[in-house]
Amino acid sequence: DGGLLITLGNGSTLPLDGGLVRDVYRKSGAFFTPGSELRVKFVRPDHPLAYGYPETTSAFRTMLPVYDTAVSARRGVVLQWGTKLRAEDREEAGPEAAKPKDAKDQAKKEEPKMLVAGALKGEDELEGRPAILDLPAGKGRVIAYNFEPIHRDLNRSDFRFLWNALLNWNALPPAEK
Repeated sequence: DGGLLITLGNGSTLPLDGGLVRDVYRKSGAFFTPGSELRVKFVRPDHPLAYGYPETTSAFRTMLPVYDTAVSARRGVVLQWGTKLRAEDREEAGPEAAKPKDAKDQAKKEEPKMLVAGALKGEDELEGRPAILDLPAGKGRVIAYNFEPIHRDLNRSDFRFLWNALLNWNALPPAEK
């Protein structure tokens, strides 16, 4: 009948693996982030969850599952890990898209590294995967954080990710079907 379900970290497995939302699946791979600060990018910087943040910021990630979406659910990605496209999307663009045309283009193509602090293995597999999802579920919606924004009260810079959902729940745009 509607409503909003907000899930954090491992709590996101309930709606994502349990079938409450569609077109999201667990990504297999050799990811290793044992408590790392990683660069993230808002795919939808106009979304209320992005209030007060620059387009590129960072978030604290532990050893949680990694999810991905089918093409039909990509509009539900609010925040992604890293600043680049997913590896599959870069391959589809072809080698010509990756070649800079001059020095100005070269500067634009140099993306910052995903790792801000800590350890990271499997960066290319994690790059572009969802960090925050906003997906329809029946007449309601699910906001799923693929990290723990209040992890042991240590990562206070991430608290706003959650506060934005709690304070602006009524300003959230209609869930994309």
